[in-house]
Amino acid sequence: TLASTGIYRIVRDRLYFCSFNISLGFCLMCNTIPLWMYMLIFFPLCYGSAIKLEERFLEKKFGDIFKEYKKSVPAFFPLKIPASGLKTSFSLKLALKNKEHHNWIFILILLFVLVK
Repeated sequence: TLASTGIYRIVRDRLYFCSFNISLGFCLMCNTIPLWMYMLIFFPLCYGSAIKLEERFLEKKFGDIFKEYKKSVPAFFPLKIPASGLKTSFSLKLALKNKEHHNWIFILILLFVLVK
């Protein structure tokens, strides 16, 4: 089934949105030209193509359901949060299945390098 509850009610590509915010935070914290260049040039190129591929796959898999979802939920920047809130629970099993722990490992390594 198509995930359309919780965070998926306010943004379709929540992983990319969060990665963008983390990258933006590092850019602001370090304020170096190479990091800003990555953020302004390579981030949109890499994530833009990933988002397009993922959405093509979801459209093939879910058809009209995904098309309707796409009309009502923004892809990247959340424009509004539903008044009913976001009642969800965290699933470690699902996070591991989606390999989201790779992001946290990268963040920890980067923080270690920056602090050292």
